[in-house]
Amino acid sequence: MVANHQMRPGVDQMLMRKDLKLIADYLKPAGYFCGYTGKWHMGTGYDRRGFSDFKAAHFNFDVDRPEENEIIQHAKKIGEEVTGRHQGGIDPDKDKYDETICFGPSRFGLADHPASLMCDRAVEFIHHADSLDKPFMLVWSTHEPHPPWVCPEPFISMYNSDDMNLPESLRDPYTATCLKERLREGHLRSVEQWNDDQLRQMWAGYLGEVSFVDFLTGRLMAALHQKDLFDNTLIIFTSDHGELLGSHGFIYKSALMFEELIHIPLIIVPPGGDSIPGRSPELVSHVDLMPTILNYCGVEPPDELHGVSIASLIEGDTQPVREGLAGEYHSCSWAEDPLTPLRMWRTSNYKYIESQNGIDEFYNLVDDPHEMNNLIDDPHYQEQIEEMRSALSDWLKKTGDTWPDVPEPPVGFRRTEPL
Repeated sequence: MVANHQMRPGVDQMLMRKDLKLIADYLKPAGYFCGYTGKWHMGTGYDRRGFSDFKAAHFNFDVDRPEENEIIQHAKKIGEEVTGRHQGGIDPDKDKYDETICFGPSRFGLADHPASLMCDRAVEFIHHADSLDKPFMLVWSTHEPHPPWVCPEPFISMYNSDDMNLPESLRDPYTATCLKERLREGHLRSVEQWNDDQLRQMWAGYLGEVSFVDFLTGRLMAALHQKDLFDNTLIIFTSDHGELLGSHGFIYKSALMFEELIHIPLIIVPPGGDSIPGRSPELVSHVDLMPTILNYCGVEPPDELHGVSIASLIEGDTQPVREGLAGEYHSCSWAEDPLTPLRMWRTSNYKYIESQNGIDEFYNLVDDPHEMNNLIDDPHYQEQIEEMRSALSDWLKKTGDTWPDVPEPPVGFRRTEPL
């Protein structure tokens, strides 16, 4: 999978392999009751693969029939109608919505909001799982926080825009000039369209959505406590990407490897409360979650996994589990946006990025934490750059990456004209 699977031309050429095992495909045979609620984006319709014991769905491309979309069914009950992709969460109250900055309250109240309903179903799963004599695994996936900045009250009004701080790199002149060949995708917007007050309002909406997710997450934690399951559950909170929100002169996301997009939340609470509360500075990746989960669940990780268990870090060890980590990017929308493939290698102090659309990048993250000074041609860093390039090459070989050859959409679907 190199992009979100949505109902667009050519997506039938980009499907998750049927023989590819997901985490539930390892835990279900080990006796786990596996459920999934919320956004899926994996191109299998209503099928959740190994998460087959319990499922709740919304989004029109995450179901096979409208009847399976629980948001549509609930909206009918309360006399509403969801629009667009039939997800409901981004449907605003049109009388209060500011289209200029994509900000405003949801047309659905807190109890009827799709994220709340998917959380209700997750709580239902916990109560049902408690009645079974078997362990469980649940994924609750929510769309928020995500543009447009729309969520229910009181969260959409929770933050005062006057209190918002704009990013240090807001007026960064580098990105728009040096990376312009990579910025042709339709998922970026220049901040030049808005004034600073409008950008602060976007930040207030974004943080409101974050607090909305915090609230819903608290409901799940309460359900675990109510059933006396909290101390026997491995809890992982994470995200799929960040947001620029003005950083480097843009909002949204695209073919960039800046920290604002890739340095995402990862909060882990092990069962039994054996962890030492705190924040680890060590590098970890989403590919480390599969072996970590299997480690805690007593299931032998398969040899082909690219990640490593980070259980030692969770339990307070200060020794790093890896010296560097890779990042990869293909395109925002398979067959719709121009391909903008990237490969990255990041260590604690440096970041190296290879591009096929424009120049490569190298940043000293200690001296330049906002990544506003590309040192790729600086003679003082050429030895370090070569070490990073070699480490990335080793990772690509280890994982079977064919870089610089990358998958392309079928002929006739590829859009090549500039945006």
